[in-house]
Amino acid sequence: MILRVFAVISLSLFSVFAFGMFGANDGVDATAPVSLRPADSFLPTAPVCDTSKNQTATVVIRDDVPSPRCIKVSDTGHLRITNDTDQEIRVILGEVVTDLVRPRETSEFFVPFGEYLSPGVHRLTAIPFSGPEIWLVRDRVGVRTSDMSATISTAESHVD
Repeated sequence: MILRVFAVISLSLFSVFAFGMFGANDGVDATAPVSLRPADSFLPTAPVCDTSKNQTATVVIRDDVPSPRCIKVSDTGHLRITNDTDQEIRVILGEVVTDLVRPRETSEFFVPFGEYLSPGVHRLTAIPFSGPEIWLVRDRVGVRTSDMSATISTAESHVD
């Protein structure tokens, strides 16, 4: 058990350092096609990761902690942000930078996740607040989100 926890922590730290060094944000327009952004990590740090129930992944930015802290999405899904604060926020996900989202308003970004993110966990930045982790799993190649969860759970249960 301790070995498994150490391996997950080591892998997460490695992926943050390795992938965090590549690709500075250039302020790309949210509607422009861009190259796929490498994942920040392979597994989320949040203890629980919700699953988007449809093609729209809804995230609420709050003064303290975003809701949900982590959300699993498919590459065909897209993002809806609700700003539940008293300040404007700028949302950054991969190389995509959005316009400001006004206080108590919701914005929807119709560019599919698979158009700009590679599979894995990506940290959404909601300046000046913290954002959630977006866990992208491929949908187009026949791997369903539920199958991916079962594979990961099965692999973890066989680790000694």
